Order: sequence, then C-alpha cells, then structure tokens
Amino acid sequence: MTIAKNGVSYYSFSIFDNQPVRALFTTRNGGASHGCFESLNFGFSSGDDPDCVRQNYERLAECLGTNVTHLVTSAQTHTNHVLVVDERHAGMGVTRPKDFSDIDALITATPGLGIVTAHADCTPVQFFDPVHRVIACAHSGWMGTLENISAAVISTMTARFQTDPSDLLIAIGPALCQDCFEVDEDVAFRFFDADPSYRRFHYTRRISNPAGDAVTKYYLDLKRIISLELTNAGVLLEHVEVSELCTKCHPDLFFSHRNMGVKRGVMASAMILL
Repeated sequence: MTIAKNGVSYYSFSIFDNQPVRALFTTRNGGASHGCFESLNFGFSSGDDPDCVRQNYERLAECLGTNVTHLVTSAQTHTNHVLVVDERHAGMGVTRPKDFSDIDALITATPGLGIVTAHADCTPVQFFDPVHRVIACAHSGWMGTLENISAAVISTMTARFQTDPSDLLIAIGPALCQDCFEVDEDVAFRFFDADPSYRRFHYTRRISNPAGDAVTKYYLDLKRIISLELTNAGVLLEHVEVSELCTKCHPDLFFSHRNMGVKRGVMASAMILL
C-alpha cells in the first residue's frame, strides 16, 4: 500500500511497473468525507457532501498526476457496456455532467485522461495494451462478470485499436473473496448455465435461515472466474495479476456493501496514460 503526500492511501499493481501508465485502487482512507462516508468516498450520489466528494477527486487526480478536469467516470449500472472516451469526455462525472449512461467500462488511448470506475465489493479489472498504448477500467460486479464484461472490453480494444489480447497486461484488484461472496442457488446456477466450467470455482454450505430451516448457500470465486474469462479471450495467464485482498474482510481499509449496506462510500479504480 502507498500513502501519497496528500494522505491518500491506495494499492498499485506490479504488472504495470516500468510501463507508461499509472494505475491504482484506493482504500477508504485519506479523504475529506465524514460519518459513514469516512473518508475517501468517490460517490456523488451516495448522500455524502458533494464538496467533500469533489475534494476526494482532487486528491485522486493529484495521485494520478493530473487534475479533476482531466478525469472521466463511468455511469455504471451492472452491465457489460463499454465506452471509448477521449478528450471530449474530460471532466465528465466530476466537473460536468456525463453525456452517456449505462457504462461499466471505460477505454482510452488519450494520454493524460484519467478513467475511473467506482467499487464497494465489485471487482475492478484494469487493462493495458503496451503495444498500442491503450488502457481500460472495468467494473465487474457479479452481473457484469456473468455477462463477461472483460471479454467485451477486449473485443472493443481489438476492434478500435487493433489490440492483440496476448499483449494485454491486466490487474484484478481488491474485491469480495470467495468466502464472502455468498449467493442463493438461482444466482449460482445462472453462472453454471452460462459456462459449466464455472462449477470449478464454487463450494456449498448448509446454514440455518431466520426461520430455522436449513438452506444451501453457494460461494463463488469471482476473481478466478474473471481470470478464466480473460484467458478464454486470449490473455496470457502470466499477464494477469490478482489481488488477494477482500473488501469485506478489511473494513478498516475498504467500503463494503455487504458490510455496510447502502449508507457507505465507494473506492476508485483509476488509470491514466503518461
């Protein structure tokens, strides 16, 4: 973990060392927000003081080596929708309204434009094509993972920028671990029906519900499922770095929807081409 001069604490990924890109995933520490949003919250719609959120984005921009007018945030709604952004989108979601919606992944080849997705248990996936100098950030929640948003990012990068998937360097950041991603049978079988090989990444446990009845709960390893989706799309396994950190297991470091519910902040997954 790195603590910046402005107090922001964040994680970076060795897969991007010595590359012309800055990439980070923030913790909840080092910001201006208070109460249940303490302290580094990036959610303008969370109920937090907008001035505090704006200050947090200013601190994030400083860590990336830019300013808030050169950031663009996603408009995520748990889809597999991807948008390529450039200088025309600078500031959207921070200093001016977005002109897009339902976007859970951003791609850019524009140096100096910071792309940002927000997270509070959902998996952040960061992509870098070192050959064509293209970056992407994806918000891969369980619905986005089920819809294979990572493959959608890669196919868009290939179509727009001639990316070869085998060149990609990818980081999968802090998110729910398998033990914390508990789901009912209907969600588990949506994954198994989509790809039977996902069964390799689950276990079950019998627990008592509030009525005292024994029910079966399923526990899925989303990070391993995403890794499989990436390799199925042509990414080399040795080019994928996976964080072992769980957002629910570390309430001192991360906001977590499963820990805190809706009254909480969100972390930022952010990248910028140098």
